[in-house]
Amino acid sequence: MRGLARPRFRRTVAALVIAASLVTPFAVGALWLRLALLNEHRYVRTVAPLATNRAIVSAVAAEVTDTLLAQVDEKAIEDELGRLGPILGAGVHGYVQQLVAKLLLTSQFEQLWTAATVQSHQALVAALEGKESDLIAPDGSVDVNLASVVARARDTLAAAGLHVFDRVEPGLVQERFTIVRPGALHRARRAVSLLRTLSIVLPAAAILLFGLALAISRNRRRTLLHAGIGLVVAGVIGLVLVVAGRSYYLHSVVGPDVPHPAATALYDTVVRDLRHAYKITCLCGLALFGAALLAGPSRAAVRLRSLTLRGAGAAADQAVGENVRSGWVTANRSTLRTVVVVVGLLFLVTAGGLTWALLLEVGAGVAIGLGAIEILAREQ
Repeated sequence: MRGLARPRFRRTVAALVIAASLVTPFAVGALWLRLALLNEHRYVRTVAPLATNRAIVSAVAAEVTDTLLAQVDEKAIEDELGRLGPILGAGVHGYVQQLVAKLLLTSQFEQLWTAATVQSHQALVAALEGKESDLIAPDGSVDVNLASVVARARDTLAAAGLHVFDRVEPGLVQERFTIVRPGALHRARRAVSLLRTLSIVLPAAAILLFGLALAISRNRRRTLLHAGIGLVVAGVIGLVLVVAGRSYYLHSVVGPDVPHPAATALYDTVVRDLRHAYKITCLCGLALFGAALLAGPSRAAVRLRSLTLRGAGAAADQAVGENVRSGWVTANRSTLRTVVVVVGLLFLVTAGGLTWALLLEVGAGVAIGLGAIEILAREQ
């Protein structure tokens, strides 16, 4: 009976690790949704650098130029350009767009872009939550309103000698840079609402499943190996979903009206932290896998542990002035290891923003905790 129960027990532990690995990509995505995408400060800080992105600048310049030229009479343009003489050397559209692009390469546009981004984020959150808002476009889409950019471009053109656009009223111009079409909003609203609700449940479930697998395992080193592999797989799944999401965004969310280079730049910038989080998940998995290998019975691992423990133990004894050992830590060594690893994972999952510095700090903290356990649990 005992022989039959052991494979069944192993399958239970394996099932817990697999379930945790499958939950992890969605847990990371839900946390990113709550802490980054739906957070105005984080979103604006993430998207603000797009004001200097060439694809965005080119797309906005083309949109503003088309808008301005559509608001004036062709004959008036010809008369105005005729007085300017041969200095143009290019077509009307090209000359105007060139002047507008110069404006977009200044700090003024960065300020205008940031203000417009704040409004577009408020509209996005309202649309995803099913609330009414004046910031949402009349057709139900979420856009970056370019009216203020049009106004500044009009003044810039006037300073360059083109006064034909002076009568254009930016407040009456509904020129917008679409980031989400209405149809995509309807489809995304329910999924976003569900993930936002589960942004606490999913991470807790992932940690609980990994922790339970380690707690009940009779071979925790092997379970730690499997957990490391599971985290790597979870990170890879997340990265694949991010890549697949780009294609979906380009073809179904923004559509053909926005140039693909600009839409790609926007998408890649918005999901930058999410992609970063999935990479960190992979690195955490590799770290766990490596730690489990170093804890194994191989000759190299045993020798490395022995040398490291001997040196660290001697340093600790010398610093304290006596032998640093604890019988209680020795008796509970396995449980304490599990607690340290789980606390480290919990801290990473619930962190407001994952960075390389934070990963190194948490990794160092876990390593120090595990090292302290081994020093205190040394044999007499």
